[in-house]
Amino acid sequence: MSKLILSGWNPGFNKIGLTKLLQVDLGYSLSHAKAITDSVLEGQSIAIDLDEDQFEQMGVKLSDLCTKFVLEKDTEVQSRKLDGRVLRG
Repeated sequence: MSKLILSGWNPGFNKIGLTKLLQVDLGYSLSHAKAITDSVLEGQSIAIDLDEDQFEQMGVKLSDLCTKFVLEKDTEVQSRKLDGRVLRG
């Protein structure tokens, strides 16, 4: 199982976009998605389990929303967004 760790935000962060992404792509309720987004804004790191289909799409979508994140695939770090750059590992 893959893991998404939301670790913060960059200037231009799209709060509504992240909330909608969590609802549409991960099936979270509005209240759960909003709580996660608010936690990210408060500086908390949030870990979310992803299946393979979700894993492939998340990096690009989260980069577009100015979200800092780490995607891990079976304990191997696959990509990380730092200061607006996506690094492949």
